[in-house]
Amino acid sequence: DNYLKILQIMYKASTTQIKQLKEYHKHKAYRDYAIVAHGIKGSCRNIGANDLGDLAFAHEMAGKELKENFISEHVEEFCENFAALCREIEKVLEVFQLQNKEKKDKKENGEKDSLLLSCLSEMKVDIDSFDFASVSKQFRILDDMKIPEIIKDSVDELRKQNDALEYEKMGEILNNCIEKIQRGHPC
Repeated sequence: DNYLKILQIMYKASTTQIKQLKEYHKHKAYRDYAIVAHGIKGSCRNIGANDLGDLAFAHEMAGKELKENFISEHVEEFCENFAALCREIEKVLEVFQLQNKEKKDKKENGEKDSLLLSCLSEMKVDIDSFDFASVSKQFRILDDMKIPEIIKDSVDELRKQNDALEYEKMGEILNNCIEKIQRGHPC
């Protein structure tokens, strides 16, 4: 997590840093140029991009030593190399954002499955104990849930059997639904 935070900070700052390098070079503000190069050097070395960190160090020293020719000859290459690294960082961040979204979705789906499983299991207990008022309550709870496609027809059939007072058939349908959810069918 800390590494990703460093990558995010570096990525967010990169556009500004590249603009600053070019602007400071243009205005011959080499001490300011050296400060920006110093920041890039630290960021690169923090993430293990040591070759680019070494290049940033060379630019930092050139700025401190007012080596205008070196900077003029190499600023575009330096900026492009840094931009290329940041494009790669962007790809990494996109992958991790996608993975985090998938984990979040999986967790939410697991919670939904658990709630649905609990409701259906409770309904089964209510049927077995002839507590038909509680069965009606479980149907009201189901009405507020998004029923997964894999058991939607079964839940519709469950309602029909309830209306027909066919509680034995309801038990069979409930067992089937519970089994599907327990096998990990996505809801």
